[in-house]
Amino acid sequence: MHRNEARWNVIQLRSEPQASFETPLTFLWRQALHALRHAVPVQLDPSPRLLNPSANADHTVRRVQIPLGDSFMPGHLFVPRHDAKGASVCLVHGTSAEQTLSYYMWIRALLRAGFQVLTFEMDGHGDNRRPLRVPDVEANVPAALQFLRSQPGVNPARLGLLGVSLGGACALNALPTETGIKAVVAVSVPAQVELGEWERLQELVGLFNPENCQTFLDATPGPLLRFVTVPVRIGQGLDALIEEVDLLHPKTAHHIDAIVRHLDPYGHAARSDVPVMVINGDWDNITPRWQAQMLYERISAPKSFLLVPRRNHFTIMISPQAVDGMVQWFRRWL
Repeated sequence: MHRNEARWNVIQLRSEPQASFETPLTFLWRQALHALRHAVPVQLDPSPRLLNPSANADHTVRRVQIPLGDSFMPGHLFVPRHDAKGASVCLVHGTSAEQTLSYYMWIRALLRAGFQVLTFEMDGHGDNRRPLRVPDVEANVPAALQFLRSQPGVNPARLGLLGVSLGGACALNALPTETGIKAVVAVSVPAQVELGEWERLQELVGLFNPENCQTFLDATPGPLLRFVTVPVRIGQGLDALIEEVDLLHPKTAHHIDAIVRHLDPYGHAARSDVPVMVINGDWDNITPRWQAQMLYERISAPKSFLLVPRRNHFTIMISPQAVDGMVQWFRRWL
């Protein structure tokens, strides 16, 4: 048996995660990220240039409300002014990272390549009043795609999905039931989430990468790390108590682990004929590279695998190599 297949069997048979309490090391890890957030007094944020473009900017943007049940998901529809291809990409964000800043490099690159981009706030995030829980979260991506198909200038047969972490799990979960999806880029999509003390420390160390310095000409650490303190409203089941937890809280990994297991992104990817590009950081401790390799191996459709050196679960989002790979994949298939 292949080593990764053996690990997959362990994942399938493993019992539910045990309750976790914040240890002194976890507390120090959280404090270090908070300190890093405020370490640089200058606060640069490129989001306003995307969300409030000038009259001569190369794109327009519209705040939208995507119907979902008796509520809605807030979002933004970005449209390039020139070289629009009629093809569109729906961006599905990760846990506690619904802010445009988290993906400004990806949105900017897609607009420059001529793609419309729809972003939205998943359940439990931002101004979306619905809590993040299963099975409700399964409806997020289908609702966003239905909305996107109805927009002017969108070719409903030329849609792409860009999903990051939990958002990638939701995107892959939707593949068997959605039409018009021509390509998917799955970034740092886990099969499970088990984050121990050592993995937390490794993620922190991975932030101190000299390759990130170029990004700070656009955005300083303060705005980039803003998502670590934003609470996410999570419930494990329809009747469960809703908890507000930030990204660094020890309970968050257990909540997201249960949701990812329910979504079964690797199983859905294996049953789809949609081309999928898998992108992962070589230093990722939340979605370690063996999981990304497992996802790639299970895909039977046309596929590509990009393992970016010296990037972890967070710094992959400011990787020019990852962004360039994503754009090339959508150009090929959309």
